[in-house]
Order: sequence, then structure tokens, then C-alpha cells
Amino acid sequence: ALTMAPVINNDAMSEGLEDFSATLTGTGGGASVGTTSVHVFTINDDEGVPTVYFDQATLSASEGDPAQDIVLEMSGTSASSVVVTLAVNGSSTAQDGGTSAAGTDDYTLSATTVTFASGETSKTISLAIDNDPVGEPAEDLILDIDNVNGGGVTEGAPGQHTFTINLSDTPTLQFVATTSNVAEDIASPFEHYIVVSMGN
Repeated sequence: ALTMAPVINNDAMSEGLEDFSATLTGTGGGASVGTTSVHVFTINDDEGVPTVYFDQATLSASEGDPAQDIVLEMSGTSASSVVVTLAVNGSSTAQDGGTSAAGTDDYTLSATTVTFASGETSKTISLAIDNDPVGEPAEDLILDIDNVNGGGVTEGAPGQHTFTINLSDTPTLQFVATTSNVAEDIASPFEHYIVVSMGN
């Protein structure tokens, strides 16, 4: 009898089931190959299936701040590439710079699709906050992990991220002039305007 002793490497990568085979192709000494000439050896993966998730559920910044990082993490490594697609939740109140009317956009995302190469565990999306002159309340951009494709990887938690753009350009009301006067005996009808202005 001939004994084969394959050495199995215990790596940390999620790979699923893997097979290799050994085939008897020829003999010597007058022996012949029998009917069982192929042996398939299966390596059962002991790593759990990785998940993809946001590293933080919430973040915030203000207009005028530098671009912010939104980070996606993978709980393990995958032997194959993994494509993750994000979607803007319909409850978002912030407006996308790529789709809103000129002068009303609040942010611009560098991407809504990221690809984890084999072995990668972190990807970063850049969020640029537009510093518009409009007085606005705090607004939210809500991102959902919409689809995960590749390596059997699934969505983890948190699968939603809320980015808040803080209250900015608060408008103020004030009188244009501190005083005004009019003669008591001016002819009627008469209208005197006291002007109030609004600005940032």
C-alpha cells in the first residue's frame, strides 16, 4: 500500500469548500490500474462567511469642513473580490450634488459602489460637503447597503449609515435703519415704510 499525507494550511481566508484530486495514470511491475483511479480530497473551510458593514452608524460635520470619510468594513477576508453597492435612502433630507438643482446641493459622494479585492477588509468613500449660502436646518444623508455580490459575503450590521450636515448659515432679521421720522402734519393718505432685512 502507498500512503499519501497532504498537508493542510490553516489560513484565515474565507474560501468555501476546496477540492484537489489524485489520479493513478500508470504502473510498473506488471500491475494495472483498477477502477478506482481518481481520489478527490475536500478541504472544509473553517472560517465563517464574512459580512460587510459600516464601521460607524452615524457621523456629522458642518459646511466648510473638509471632506469626510465613510468607511465600510469586512469581518474577514474573502478569496474572491466582493462588490458592494450603496443606495441613498428615500428618507434623506440632504440633496445630492449630482442630481439637485444648481446652488441647492448639499454633498457629493465619491462613489456608491466599492470593490473589495481578495484579502481586503476596509474601503473608504469620500463625502464632500458643499458650502452653499442658503440658511438651512440640519440635514441627513442616509446610506443603505443595497447589494453585496461575491465570495458568499453578506450584509452585516450596521447596514445603514446616517451622516448629518449640521445647521448652517442661520438667517438673521434686522431693521435696515435704527431710527426714522415723519412730520405729524403730512398730507393724507400717506404710507411710511419701516424696512426689515434678512441675511446670513
